[in-house]
Amino acid sequence: MVMSFNKILVANRGVIARRIVRTCRQLGIPSLIAVPPGDPENAWISGADLCVEIPDAPPFSGYLNGQALIDAALKHQAAIHPGYGFLSERADFRALCDAQGVQLIAPSQKVLALAGHKAACQDFLSQIGIPLIPRLNLGDLKGSELETACRDFVTKGSAEGEAIGYPLLLKPARGGGGMGMYQVNGPDKLLAMIEQARHYALSHYADPALILEKLLPQARHVEVQLMGDSHGHLIHLFERECSMQRRRQKVIEEAPAGFLSKSERERVWQLALQVGQAIGLDQVGTVEFLWQAGQFYFLEVNPRIQVEHAVTEEITGEDLIAWQIRIARGEDIQSINPMTPNTCSIEARIYAENPLTGYPCTGQIIHLHWPDGAGLRIESGIQLGSEISPHFDPLLLKVISRGKNREEARLRLIQALKELQLLGVEVNIPALLHALQGPDFQSGNYHTETYAKGLNTLQEKPLPAFAQELPQTLSLSPTRRLPSNNHENAYWRPAFVK
Repeated sequence: MVMSFNKILVANRGVIARRIVRTCRQLGIPSLIAVPPGDPENAWISGADLCVEIPDAPPFSGYLNGQALIDAALKHQAAIHPGYGFLSERADFRALCDAQGVQLIAPSQKVLALAGHKAACQDFLSQIGIPLIPRLNLGDLKGSELETACRDFVTKGSAEGEAIGYPLLLKPARGGGGMGMYQVNGPDKLLAMIEQARHYALSHYADPALILEKLLPQARHVEVQLMGDSHGHLIHLFERECSMQRRRQKVIEEAPAGFLSKSERERVWQLALQVGQAIGLDQVGTVEFLWQAGQFYFLEVNPRIQVEHAVTEEITGEDLIAWQIRIARGEDIQSINPMTPNTCSIEARIYAENPLTGYPCTGQIIHLHWPDGAGLRIESGIQLGSEISPHFDPLLLKVISRGKNREEARLRLIQALKELQLLGVEVNIPALLHALQGPDFQSGNYHTETYAKGLNTLQEKPLPAFAQELPQTLSLSPTRRLPSNNHENAYWRPAFVK
């Protein structure tokens, strides 16, 4: 459904909220930022034209308050951009927006309903021959039925058991982003872990349904950026590699995926386009695969902007947020004629977390100095004085490099991370540098387990001094202007409205 709009309400926070606002400024579209009382005023509201207070009931869930967001959009005659996470993949929110005449910058309700349920999407795509990881859809099975299904599935002698075997991976049928996944190494803890995974799925996605699938060791994580429109056009914008992960969440991404041969690259593009055409993708979205021993296995469709979208923008020159907005306004994508990229881009995610354990950290940014240099891009959700909340994702910023080849991009990113100064909260920069400078990443010969194994060797060495010592004597001025070499940090405050 296409509706006219002249303003955009950003229903998100942090890095992605600031990123959307930046594109709105470039397109000359007034932007509003939704701010719940439980989320302190912070850096990402800089640049927006207005701030709109959203009721926070229950606490720290204002960004999930769909009706309040719609009410604000109606009052200000704005479309809603959900970013990623929160309401970005909710078909019920799309239906609510459509029913009340608010343009949601997202795929259609039909696409969200199918892509948002992994099990249903896998069942649908299996009918057109898309290769899937061997799996069992647990659905609503309970008690003795659940025990029998699991036993038959992993016991030798059954066709399904032979196809999968241990280790297994439990994942919610809904959701995404690597959240709520549990590895099962043997039958003794399977049922207990199913209950644990079900509890997570129910509390986070209001649906306890699970998928039990084979865990593919030392696989590569490859995804293809797609773009569709309401006129039936669909294209790909090449692929990304996202194999550097911890706890099945991405930390370093690059484009293109250099380890693929020309034929493999073309094959994964065509698989992704098959998926997009089958589900009727009519917006920006991503199809994710695991690659092992020359075979691609479908993982999921993410019908939204990805955290790692910047590396695709760097190699194609296209603004994906701008295209989301243009598609929502009814424009077609026929003007895009992407050439084969002749550059490389790598992104590192900076998290507020212990660099060895990965556990989230809180604090206040007391010193901040941005790196600078050719082929460098920074997207941040922080500024000097920012308070890091324990209630939201700990992603602080992303550093993206671009080079005429992969090695130039890698060296530029390493130098940028060494120059970045961020004090007041622990960050994962030492772990990122360890990975980027390691032989596996340098050679391009890495997989989904490489980053975590690298952390084990990092624990045997002392961390760099800058990661251990926080100079508490630094004075903090909350109104101090940030260094001018970061294009994200135009410093002003928008008006605040109810």
